[in-house]
Amino acid sequence: MKRQISNTTLRRLFTAVDGFHTLAPWRWMGDREVVAVRDPASDRIAYCVAMGMEKTCFGLEAMLGDRGLLAYRKALASNPDVMDLDTLHIKDSLLLFLDERKDLSPEDVDLVKASGMKCSGLHAWPRFRRFEPGFYPWLMNEQDAAFMAVCLEQVAEVAFRAMKDPKVFGPRDHRTFVACIPTQKDGQITWRDEFITPEPLERVIRIQPKVDQASLAQAFQGVQKTPMIWEADCFFGHMPVAEPGERPHYPWCYMITDQASGFIFDIQLTNNDYGAGFIDRMCEAFKKHQIAPAKVLIRQSHLMSVFLALESFGIKTEIVPDLPMIDEARMGMFKAFEQGMFGSSGTSSRKKKSAKK
Repeated sequence: MKRQISNTTLRRLFTAVDGFHTLAPWRWMGDREVVAVRDPASDRIAYCVAMGMEKTCFGLEAMLGDRGLLAYRKALASNPDVMDLDTLHIKDSLLLFLDERKDLSPEDVDLVKASGMKCSGLHAWPRFRRFEPGFYPWLMNEQDAAFMAVCLEQVAEVAFRAMKDPKVFGPRDHRTFVACIPTQKDGQITWRDEFITPEPLERVIRIQPKVDQASLAQAFQGVQKTPMIWEADCFFGHMPVAEPGERPHYPWCYMITDQASGFIFDIQLTNNDYGAGFIDRMCEAFKKHQIAPAKVLIRQSHLMSVFLALESFGIKTEIVPDLPMIDEARMGMFKAFEQGMFGSSGTSSRKKKSAKK
């Protein structure tokens, strides 16, 4: 990973980190104290939460735009005792982790050295990552680093005022936030506080199903119809892949299981098409096992347009909130991946949570 941050931005970023670390706002800021910051350079908005109150992970997460706000609300509504395998893949955030020296990669150490910052002690070594849906966490580029510096500066400024006047944060209801709004005049930026109650745009997935009726009919030849109920889902896989020189990404995964036994009829990695080609995997399952179910359960409504083609063969499709056998299989895959990548000690450390994210 090659550094893409200019020296000017790097100095500002690490100066902001030093001020944030010295202030240690996580002592009085948790997930209720959200500070929204608008980027004066791009008009992006970030919903910033200090990490550290739970003493498991220290730093700052700047959740970007509608996706960031949706991820924040999803985290608040989730059960903290149940691991959500999709949390990583819905993040659209800039993150600063304040770690120990041993937790940093060589690229992180090089960044610290280039900044000239002196680090020592626990939770004093900065590690920056850019999270984007479908991609492996990566180093920040120039624009992201500049915005993270702004977020750190503004959060520290608001947090400092809030030590004496907690009303600065607003109602702390997870919906109304204090926002730092920039105004530019004659090349100078001034900031004002404003309370906002944003509602994220609803993201609707629309796909063009890839259904070949002739291939579907052929797949049914010699297939025995059963009263079985199958679960079907598509999601990001757990192991990132990448071409040389490219940022690693998570492949799309199709999975079909039996609801009663948990038997996996089909699993396939593919390009990210949100399930448009799922019917091909169903055909492969029919041909391989020579059986077909009476019903297919899905939980993503956009997949209904894919599986409607099965109705002409007497197979119903139903949208349900949970797919327990799919989730059990996914958890098994996740644990096997973590065990292989990090060993037994790495698995437990990966389960640490930070301020409900």
